[in-house]
Amino acid sequence: MATKYTRQKDGRFQAKVWTGTYTKTGAKKYISIYSTKSSKDLKRKVNLFKQELDAGMSAISTDMTFYDYALSWLNTYKKVRERGTQIMYENIINTHLFTLSCVHLSDIRRTHLQLVINNNIEKARTCQQIYVTFKQIIKSAISDKLLPVTALDNICGNIELPKYVAKEKRGLTDIEKDALKKADFSPREKAFVYIAYGCGLRRGEILALTIFDISLERNELTVNKALAFDGNNRVQNP
Repeated sequence: MATKYTRQKDGRFQAKVWTGTYTKTGAKKYISIYSTKSSKDLKRKVNLFKQELDAGMSAISTDMTFYDYALSWLNTYKKVRERGTQIMYENIINTHLFTLSCVHLSDIRRTHLQLVINNNIEKARTCQQIYVTFKQIIKSAISDKLLPVTALDNICGNIELPKYVAKEKRGLTDIEKDALKKADFSPREKAFVYIAYGCGLRRGEILALTIFDISLERNELTVNKALAFDGNNRVQNP
């Protein structure tokens, strides 16, 4: 990190220190460190800042709100995820974390996370998704040096979550199995239903199949891709 020392008109010693991050235009981002005592004292402060920065103990000052950073995190780091996962993150951020839109990222505390969860206490699965999303955002802010490394434990530790029990999925009854065989399906509908029933594939996996994925000689299906849906609208090619 390059450091330049200057003497201000008011007598203070100043150094501009690179924070290890960059602006949106790709330029290095610097902060100013001052000393009213001497250049030696300033050098001590600069070295201390560098040590803390390297150890992850120092955080870069920012006026960004938690909600704005959450949106930035989603658009920057989660664009490579499957569309279904992106939709989940978008819903959690815009529906539940929007309540923190007036809280600065640097002011975020454990109580904020717990209050968001408490507001959805009757929805155990939603609370689980809130916690996972919130924790990933905090981890990202630490990596971006906007929060100290201690923030993860301080903010996300010892959070009370409602117990989530996934709904048990049942198999088809004998009556339902018999109804499948007797249903008046078109050839395309029958192919879809029979693959789902016989192979246990999901909708997106079935609709992504091509003739090259089907081997009648070996009685095998190769599943290596899936379509993503936003409701019933396809949003991603396999």
